[in-house]
Amino acid sequence: MRTRKRYPVVAMRAQVVLPGAVARFDLSRSRTVAAVEAAMLRDGLIFLVAQKDPEEIDPGETGIYRYGTLCQIRSLTRTSHNTRRAMLFGIRRCSVEQLVLEGEAYEAEIFNAPLRAIEKNGEETEAMLRALKGYLQLYAREDKGFAERYLPRLISETGLMQLLRASSSQLPWAWGTGQRLLECNTGEEFYEVLTGELTREIDVVRMRHEYEQKLRLRLDKSQREFMLREQLRIIQEELGETAEAETDAKSYEGRIAALTASAEVKQSLLRETARLARLPQGTQEYALQQNYLDTVLSLPFDRSAACKSSLREARRILDRDHYGLEQVKERILDSLAVRQLNPEAAQEVICLVGPPGTGKTSIARSIAEALGRRFARISLGGVQDEAEIRGHRRTYVGAMPGRVADALRRAACKNPLILLDEIDKLSKEYRGMAATAALLEVLDSAQNRNFRDHYAELPMDLSQVFFLATANTTEGIPAPLLDRMTLVHLNSYTETEKFHIAKRYLLPRTRRNAGLSEDRLTWTDGALRKLIREYTREAGVRAAERSLREVAEKCARNCCCAKRSALK
Repeated sequence: MRTRKRYPVVAMRAQVVLPGAVARFDLSRSRTVAAVEAAMLRDGLIFLVAQKDPEEIDPGETGIYRYGTLCQIRSLTRTSHNTRRAMLFGIRRCSVEQLVLEGEAYEAEIFNAPLRAIEKNGEETEAMLRALKGYLQLYAREDKGFAERYLPRLISETGLMQLLRASSSQLPWAWGTGQRLLECNTGEEFYEVLTGELTREIDVVRMRHEYEQKLRLRLDKSQREFMLREQLRIIQEELGETAEAETDAKSYEGRIAALTASAEVKQSLLRETARLARLPQGTQEYALQQNYLDTVLSLPFDRSAACKSSLREARRILDRDHYGLEQVKERILDSLAVRQLNPEAAQEVICLVGPPGTGKTSIARSIAEALGRRFARISLGGVQDEAEIRGHRRTYVGAMPGRVADALRRAACKNPLILLDEIDKLSKEYRGMAATAALLEVLDSAQNRNFRDHYAELPMDLSQVFFLATANTTEGIPAPLLDRMTLVHLNSYTETEKFHIAKRYLLPRTRRNAGLSEDRLTWTDGALRKLIREYTREAGVRAAERSLREVAEKCARNCCCAKRSALK
C-alpha cells in the first residue's frame, strides 16, 4: 500500500532535483515563497516538481509533470539583492495525484513511488555494475572535479541500485534528462536512460575539451607571435631598419599627395600606407603591401592625355596607313565629330567584324594615332574567369589586377583606346559567362563610371575610354554583349585592293625586313598581280605577305652567295 501525505508544492522552471542531490534556487514567485514558508512552519518537507513550460508563470495541475522529488529544506538565506535563496536535499521519488490551492501556495497529495529493483541474476547484475563504473571512470577522465569529489565514493559502491541512485544525483544533468530519469519506474529502465545519457555527456565534454585545447593553442600562438614581433621591432630599431620603413611610408605619402585622384582614393591609400608602416620590414606581408601600393599608384585615376580633334588630320592618317576601308573610316570620323561637338557624350563601342588578315588589329592602331590616344590591347581569346577582367581579390596568393586595370596602367592615362581583340573567342564554358558579365559592365556607359577592380578596390572611371573590339564572326559573341556594340563589317579584299595594299604597304615592309634595297628587289605590276591572282586565295592579305616574304628571303640568300663568290 502506497504511503499518502499532503505537502506544499513548488513548480520548478527548467530545474529538476533528483533523490540524493543538493539544489539551490531563488524564491522569485509569490506562490514559491508561500509554499516554502508553509513547509518551514511544518516539518521542512516540500515537494519539487518540474513544470512542462518553463516560461509559464502559474502552471497549475495540467502544467506540471506527475513525478517529482520530496525534499528537505536545509537552509533559507537572503542574498545581496534582498532575495531569499533556499538550499534543499532530495529525499525520495514521489508522484502527485491531486493539486489544490491553499491560500497563496499549492499543496498536493503525494505518494511514494520508489524504483522497482532490477530483476536479474547475479552475473548480469555484476556485469551491469562494472559497465556503469566503467562509464563513470571515462567521464571522470574528462571532468577532473568529478573525479576528485565523487568518483572514489561511487567506485566503492557494491550494489547496482545504490550506485544508480548515487551517480544520478552527482552528475550535472540537463533538466530534461533529470525528468526522464524521474519518469522511470523500473531499475532496468533507469539504467538504460542513465548509461545512454552518460555516454552522450562523455562525448559532449570530450568535444568541449578539444575545442578549448584548440583555442588555447591558438591563443598561445598569437601571444608567441606578439612577443616575437616585439623582439623583431626592437632588433629593427637597433639596426636602424625602422627608419627605412618610415622612409618608405613617407615616400608613399608623397606619391599619394601628388596623385591626381579623388579624396576617396587618397584616403584609402593613406590607410594602406599607415598599415604598411605598422608591418615588420622584411616579412611577406610587407612585400605584398608594397606591391599593392606600387600597383595602385601606377593607375591613372584622373590623369588624362591630350587628344587630337582635327578631322582632316585624322582622315590623313587613316588614308596613309590603310587602303580602302571607307566604311570604317567614315564611322570613326563620325564618332570623332560627335566628340568634338559634345565631349561628355557616351563613348560608342565599335566592333570590327571580318575574316582573318583584313587588317582589323592594324586599323585599331591607326585609329588610336588618328585620335591622338594612347593604345592598349587586351586579348580575350580563351578568357573564362571573371578575375581575368575584374582582377583577383587581395586575399588570394598571387593576386593581381584585371586586364582592364592593367591596360589603363600601361596606357598611363584614363582616356586611351583599348582594343578588345578576338571578343568572339571568349570561353563558352559556364565559367566564361562570368567573364562575359564582367565585360558587360566595362562596356556599359551607364555603369563603367565607377568600375571597381577586385584587386585595387577603388573606383575607376572608364567612361572616357575608347573601346574598340574585333571579331571574325558574330556567332561566338553573346547576345547581351552584341547589343552593346556597333558592328562594322570588313568584307574580303578584291584583287585590285590586294594589289594596291601589297604595292603600298606589304612590299616595302618585306624589303625592309629582309635588308634589301629597291634596286636589289623589284616587282613589276604584272608579277605582283600574277602572285595575287594565282598564289593567294583568301579574304585578307596574309598569304600575299607570306609569298612576298619568301621571295625576299630567296633574294637575300642570292645576294649573300654573290658576295662570298666575289670575295673568293
